[in-house]
Amino acid sequence: IIRQISSNFYSDLLIGLGLNPKDESNSQFNINEMTMKFEKIFLEKTQQEWIEIFDKLDACCTPVLNWTQAHEHEHNKKRKNFISSPTNNTHVPKPVPNFSLTPSHINLNLPYSGQHTVDILAEIGYSSTEIEQFLEQHVVHKTEKKLKAKL
Repeated sequence: IIRQISSNFYSDLLIGLGLNPKDESNSQFNINEMTMKFEKIFLEKTQQEWIEIFDKLDACCTPVLNWTQAHEHEHNKKRKNFISSPTNNTHVPKPVPNFSLTPSHINLNLPYSGQHTVDILAEIGYSSTEIEQFLEQHVVHKTEKKLKAKL
């Protein structure tokens, strides 16, 4: 994600991209041309290479992370921004802000994939015949896991 907030950030962005800020002094006003130029330049390096370049600059440029990358990102690990769910071996974001005197709670008993498929489809108006067709055609799936009550 790139976000230009001021000309200083824009200069650092151009420097990171290997462009001369003096040559591109009015370029921010030609959005279409710069979008194409940026796209071409960004395709020349890997995401990791760009991270290393922009880590040294103040350019308001950061990668878009997928779910796994976000959970494993160094910043999120240090801040303990994710917690593990015992139900389905996944990680969920912790509530923020993280208050020291007012602890928050998150329900980690997340549903399994497909656990409520039939109920939801019925609730929004699909007939049992239609739902069976969806299941047979693998349009949707339901889980057969039996959940144990925590009493």
